[in-house]
Amino acid sequence: MPDLLPEAVRLPRENAATGQGPFGALVVRDGEVLGTGVNTALRDSDPIAHAEVEAIRNTGTAELAGTTIVSSCEPCPLCQAAAALVGVSRIVYAAPKEAAAEVGFQLGPAAAEMAFYRDILDLPVRMAWDESTGTGAILETGAGTLEIVSPEQANLIDEIEVGRRIAGPVRLALEVEDSAQTAAALVAGGAAELAPATETPWGI
Repeated sequence: MPDLLPEAVRLPRENAATGQGPFGALVVRDGEVLGTGVNTALRDSDPIAHAEVEAIRNTGTAELAGTTIVSSCEPCPLCQAAAALVGVSRIVYAAPKEAAAEVGFQLGPAAAEMAFYRDILDLPVRMAWDESTGTGAILETGAGTLEIVSPEQANLIDEIEVGRRIAGPVRLALEVEDSAQTAAALVAGGAAELAPATETPWGI
């Protein structure tokens, strides 16, 4: 699709001239352009109105198996997830994500993950925060919740609950009637206690 890259670059140039984000994308199948899009997040106050998402929307269908996305810049995790969900087979881009980051366009991992689960999987947000100590969000999943936090927030949680960084990239938390009693039962059943039951500042 190299012949379509100039068009994918022209779109963001025109978009940037109107004060919007300098990103553009096309959805293509067998050389035919099915949809085009530019980043309209600022204009529409829509955090997921990225060029690739808009290009997919503008095809008018969610069945895009065998298509290619041609983008001005390497798509973020949110756009890659959206492409995968509709069956896009290939992504071609003109510039790597590092080039966008150098000029101030960068979506942090926690923000990208929250946008994916909130906007693509439509999980309601129970709580979200952005503090100097870290960022995060808790999303409803039906029988439980999904919590996405920044590395700084994860460090803070471990420091309060255990006294040192201990958790990996995924942490499983269970709601029980009596945490101390449950912890004792788990240790009796063979679990290793990393720290005694702790009352956190957030009361959970």
